Amino acid sequence: MLSTLSARFTWGMGALVLLMVLIGTEGVLSSRKIMEANAKNDFTHTVIENLLATRQAITNIETG
Repeated sequence: MLSTLSARFTWGMGALVLLMVLIGTEGVLSSRKIMEANAKNDFTHTVIENLLATRQAITNIETG
C-alpha cells in the first residue's frame, strides 16, 4: 500500500500538516488563557486600589 514514494510523501505531508494544525490550536488556546489571566489580574489591581482609596477616605473622615 505505501510502497510507492509518492504515497509515502503524501502521508508524510498529511501528518506534517496535521501536526502544524494541532500546534497552532494549542498556541491559540494558550494565548486565550493568558489573556484571561491578565484581565483577572487587572481587575484585582483595580479592586485593591479602590479598597485603599476607601480606607484612606474613612481615615480622613475619622480624623477630620
